[in-house]
Amino acid sequence: MEVFVWNMAISFQLLFIIISGVIFIYLREKSFKFYSLYNFFLLLYLMSRNDDYYNLFEGAVAYLFGAQQADVFVRILNFFIQIVFYNFYSIFALYFLDLDKHIKKYFNRVVLILKILGLLFLGFGIICYLMQIPDFYISLYTFLYLPVMLIIFILSVLKAIRYSGKHKNFFLVGVCFYVMCALISFAGTFIPSLNMNNPISFFYVGIIIETIFFSLGLAYKIKLINDEKNRVHNLVIQHRHQQQIGKMQGLLEGEEKERKRIAEELHDGIAGDLSAIKFSFTL
Repeated sequence: MEVFVWNMAISFQLLFIIISGVIFIYLREKSFKFYSLYNFFLLLYLMSRNDDYYNLFEGAVAYLFGAQQADVFVRILNFFIQIVFYNFYSIFALYFLDLDKHIKKYFNRVVLILKILGLLFLGFGIICYLMQIPDFYISLYTFLYLPVMLIIFILSVLKAIRYSGKHKNFFLVGVCFYVMCALISFAGTFIPSLNMNNPISFFYVGIIIETIFFSLGLAYKIKLINDEKNRVHNLVIQHRHQQQIGKMQGLLEGEEKERKRIAEELHDGIAGDLSAIKFSFTL
């Protein structure tokens, strides 16, 4: 069962790396650039959960640095990859929910926090690797990174409910399932007393559910983007028509003034001639 769900999750990630990349190229929406990066690093993480890929990578590192060094390096790298894809996913979510447009100040603060966390844990990872203390790095991830991300998640959901459009509904349902499944998986992995069989399967299921709901939200978001483009296009055409009408009215008014001027000149000229003729007869 775990292998089947893992294969499905891998397939979804490969598919959405392509889809989000194409959408980014076509629409130039920043959110899909970050979603592509999220999918890429999540794919790396999922591959690391497969024993064959994990052993292959660890063997390559062991060949270069030794078995003990390889074990520490791979364990730290595994958690750092999680930090990277969660950061990219969070930035994508902020863009996708249009929080960068509605509450720019909050958006900038969250992005700054994510950048600081990324650099901080990169530094922690290097230090923990040099000191050969991977368990300490995992503790930092558990008791520092995850709580901060959970707070950001809750705040962002509350703000999205208030500010974002209808497309948020699909995304929020999917991401709530995703976070819930990820937390269950994490708890089952690191709390042995729960006696959960294959807790990582919950994480895979969360990815699949999130992807399905995101697909619905994505379709609706693209519809909104196209509707907005069509609206702007129609406004531009309408503005051009108004400009053309204004020019035509200006030409007509100019022609009318010219006709009046010519008529007045003719009237004055004829009146003067008639007066001269009348005067000559009186003489």
